[in-house]
Amino acid sequence: MALALAPCAPGRLGYYALVCGASLPRSAALGALGVLLSPPAGFYAGGKFGRLAGLLSLISSAGSVLVSASALRTAREHELSVSPADGLRGRLDARLAPRTVVFASGKGRQFNADIYAPTGGHTSRVGVVVVHGGAWRHGDKGENAPFSRWLAAHGFLVADIQYSLATERDWLAAVDDIKAAISYVRQHAAELNIDPQRIVILGRSAGGHLALLAAYTADVALRPWRVVALYAPTDLVQLYQHARGQQGRDLREGLHALIGGPPADNRAAYQSASPVQRVPGDAPPTLLIHGRSDTSVPVEHSRRLYRILRRAGARAELIELPFARHAFDLVPEGLWACITAQALLKFAANTQPRARPGG
Repeated sequence: MALALAPCAPGRLGYYALVCGASLPRSAALGALGVLLSPPAGFYAGGKFGRLAGLLSLISSAGSVLVSASALRTAREHELSVSPADGLRGRLDARLAPRTVVFASGKGRQFNADIYAPTGGHTSRVGVVVVHGGAWRHGDKGENAPFSRWLAAHGFLVADIQYSLATERDWLAAVDDIKAAISYVRQHAAELNIDPQRIVILGRSAGGHLALLAAYTADVALRPWRVVALYAPTDLVQLYQHARGQQGRDLREGLHALIGGPPADNRAAYQSASPVQRVPGDAPPTLLIHGRSDTSVPVEHSRRLYRILRRAGARAELIELPFARHAFDLVPEGLWACITAQALLKFAANTQPRARPGG
């Protein structure tokens, strides 16, 4: 009932109630229940307010069904096995608790990484290096532990890493730290039971930006096998110019710390730190996943990088999630998180990622 009445709340609460069908798959059914129960109670006991509540509950339920249907249609378009009953949390193996290791980067810097290891002794597993988000100034490993545990439960070795934040050093140091993590995983491949030639970088938001830079490094020996970027900024000048509101201020402050000032003072540095400017002709296969309703990092960032990759002849896939906003995968039970997980499974298994229709 509370879910059905949620759109009465102002601001973002109403939005999240509307998209709850994709965030929490069971909520579409709950919303429908609210439709069945709320209108009679309102019409016979609550007068005008009751009728308004009943109408809003109907809108909420319809919105939940619409968003869930859109999410499932996206999954079908990309040939992903996702159903309305899916939820990452229900599939997790509680035994897959991480152990923490220390890896060294340049100039004596040391960082922790949480290792999520699947059970069994298979030696050809894919390794996944996870790079957290946080507007370059915040965040830490463990940002999305349920997702990492799910990956480990499905046979991946996950290394969820720390790296230099922009309050400490610049973006070059952060990229060096990520490459050092890749090197660590490769050097310990036998111990970790992975194939050292099959290492994927998975980055979220600012972490996705850094993961792309690490993947497109000129040092081929330190490149990953593949890279996955979720809602990642790819053009820092564009990101700075279009930043709005409190989130925009946070992004601009992060960019100031990362680059050393605004684009007006150092446009060349902003361009140098933008993945769209650094795509090599032999770029590793790239999977981009982005929400179409992302107001923090608009979907055009992934669309533009996808076009550049395709023109360069690189293997690339872009999955756009209707109605999804920033950080859509942080709700473990959500359909968007399930789509992301299934897309990663397919991407790691497929030697020829399928091009986006019309790309």
